[in-house]
Amino acid sequence: MKKMTNRAALFFLIERRMVKFVILYMWTSYLLLAKLGFSVSSIFIKTKNILLSEKDERDLVILRHDIGIVWPDNRKEVKGINLVVYGDASEHSAMAKTVGYPAAIATRMILDGEIQQRGVILPFATDIYEPILSRLRAEGIISTETSKIL
Repeated sequence: MKKMTNRAALFFLIERRMVKFVILYMWTSYLLLAKLGFSVSSIFIKTKNILLSEKDERDLVILRHDIGIVWPDNRKEVKGINLVVYGDASEHSAMAKTVGYPAAIATRMILDGEIQQRGVILPFATDIYEPILSRLRAEGIISTETSKIL
């Protein structure tokens, strides 16, 4: 069994109040760094250094969306979308994958002429989000869906 680091043991034993304190500490650090003119990337590096101290540690992104639907025939449904992505200890963090990959894929689609619209575009059109989701799956970023009829 792998030895638990002091930092991991500390976070393992923390109560909710302490978690809130850590998040508040990190948020106030972000605000201070932003006011001092530091970039978002330097703020992420500070966060990474706080949370990941050991070489073999990695981050984790967990997303859960619940979407309520009322169909034209008044049926009610809740769709759940779950995403769990682990970072690589030696390569890309989960945050880098989940933020950077979609932006890079969309940028490539614009450069290759797959996206013709210009300006600020929300990815709600199927000709935009379906290719992005397909390419994310090829990169190992895969969401699962659940459905519950109410």
